[in-house]
Amino acid sequence: MVTPNHVYWLPIFDNIPRDSIIHRQVVGHQGFFNHPVLILEFDEDPNIVCFLPLTTFRGNYGTGPTPFDIRVEYIAIQGLTSPPDDEVKVQVAPGSPQMVERTWMKMEVFRIEAVNLQQYLRKTVEIDANGMDVIRTRLRQLAITPGAVMQVPEETTIGIDSVLHTQIGDEREGYSILNHLAVVLEVNGGYARFLPITTRNISQAGISKGVQARGFRQQYLLISNTAVVGHDGTPVLNLDRISSPLSQDVYVKTGKSYWIEIGRLKYYQFPSVRLDPLSTRVLLNYYFPFIHDRTLGSYLGRAPSPSLDQLPSDLPRDQADMAPILQHQGGPEKPQTPPSAASLETRNPFLPVYPLESGPIQEVQQQEQAPNPYRPVFPAEEAEAFNPYRPVYPD
Repeated sequence: MVTPNHVYWLPIFDNIPRDSIIHRQVVGHQGFFNHPVLILEFDEDPNIVCFLPLTTFRGNYGTGPTPFDIRVEYIAIQGLTSPPDDEVKVQVAPGSPQMVERTWMKMEVFRIEAVNLQQYLRKTVEIDANGMDVIRTRLRQLAITPGAVMQVPEETTIGIDSVLHTQIGDEREGYSILNHLAVVLEVNGGYARFLPITTRNISQAGISKGVQARGFRQQYLLISNTAVVGHDGTPVLNLDRISSPLSQDVYVKTGKSYWIEIGRLKYYQFPSVRLDPLSTRVLLNYYFPFIHDRTLGSYLGRAPSPSLDQLPSDLPRDQADMAPILQHQGGPEKPQTPPSAASLETRNPFLPVYPLESGPIQEVQQQEQAPNPYRPVFPAEEAEAFNPYRPVYPD
């Protein structure tokens, strides 16, 4: 029986059924198969558990210090060979065996059926309660939620099977969003919708070009902790109090959003940078008038660009009925579009809502055609009676 806070073994890829829920989460990166995992908790379904993948980095770090660039997304398990440095580490519970090698936990949660896990050691390794609190705190700090400022990976690391390619493959200017910052608008399952961020000083762009330039600038919102008035009457977005300050003012482009797998987003810095709740709501409300992109369901199932070269001219971006997404070589099948994908588009609260049924509309029309009770009604015979005072003109 699988128990939270304990370490189990995730089998090799070929030994896990193809209909397992794990295959919906790891298309394109299978590196943690055939590795130990730490069980966090049971999912809403009691047969499914949430886990963190564990790694030894192939022993590359030996007994030396852990590089700072991986300390954000990984937490080490204190072992006999761990160096006495300032790295955050978690301890095993009293009486629990140690890990066989120096081990780190990746702060990324996955789900799998409990029956697909195997025993790791003869006696299961257990993390103590304080260590589990440290892990949950770090996961909250790194949570990718609306308002989080992340970094879109560069073209060499994003992978050709990413859903992002179905949105920018035939949009040359869209490649500027790669290796740039972005702010998350929405999270759905394993995908995140984001808006790109630019460091260009939009407030000074096209000052002499009149109204048209002003309309262009109003698509960009400033993120700043010092400015109180936005350019051209636009609102200013502020970071929350625990975020590290940005090195310079940046601007969010609200014209078009993009979908990407959550696992492909990178953390910009730690503690993570995110908008405060009020600024997140302001961005969502401001973003709606400019929206002309589509839901996640309309991009899943579209053919990605095999590389970052321009797609063929007969494959327009706005066409919905396109070929299925190419499968990752040696990997699982691409997941089917979830039933809720068709309703992923957030409703604009500022737009009027009209009834879909014909009944209410017909009823309204009948009410509009009803006679006005205040309008005088003349009898037919009086209306047609001869008027003696009306002049009669000769033919």
